[in-house]
Formats: sequence, C-alpha cells, structure tokens
Amino acid sequence: MDDSALAHAQATAEGRRRSPRAHLEIEVDFFDETTFYNGFSENISAGGIFIATYKPVSLGTRISLSLTLPGEQTIEVTGTVRWVRDVRNPDESKASPGIGVQFEGLSAEAQRTIEEFVAQRPPMFYDE
Repeated sequence: MDDSALAHAQATAEGRRRSPRAHLEIEVDFFDETTFYNGFSENISAGGIFIATYKPVSLGTRISLSLTLPGEQTIEVTGTVRWVRDVRNPDESKASPGIGVQFEGLSAEAQRTIEEFVAQRPPMFYDE
C-alpha cells in the first residue's frame, strides 16, 4: 500500500472511531483462556487499543489486559479482538503486526483515566 492509500485507509478508519485516540508505547500483558501474551501498544482510545505482537490471536477472542499508563496508572480490562494485522499479508507488511482490541466493561474510573490521557496528547490525525 503506498503512502497516499495508507493515509486514506487511516483517515477512513479514524472516521469510524467513536473515541479519539492517542499514540502510546507501553508494554501490555494480555491473556485468553489458555495463553499468556505480551506486546506493546501503539495507540489507545476509550474504545480500545492496538497491540503490536507477533503472537497470533484470532478474531473474536476475548482477552484480559493489564496496562500501565504513564504516571503509573494501571488499568485491568477485558476486550475482544476486532481486527488482526498480519505481517505475512503483503498489503500490511509496512505496518506492525498486531491486534485491535475493543474494550468491554470498562469501569467509569478506567474510562475517565484513558480519556484524560488521550485529551492531554496531540491527535494522531489532523483534518486537511
């Protein structure tokens, strides 16, 4: 995917998002019913998180996550894998492999913490 096509895809995805997101690079521990995983976040919103990982996780998998935002605020949350970026896919080879996770049952406190964090960061996309 060339740079203009990637920018269009990102802008289209951003238009579908319900919550603004912010760049965030932290270690994320997550697990499903049988497996413990580890990865690094690339971005976060009150609706979910992208986790860069080479470990295959299937669409629809429910996972539990533990992440610590800058300032030592640890959040424990569950979510569902809504999309997977596979490095073996030639259209996705320039981007980090990983999973997009939609948060579920986010406590009011955790949601407020994430929203405050995102509000303090510069936006990932700008209107042209």
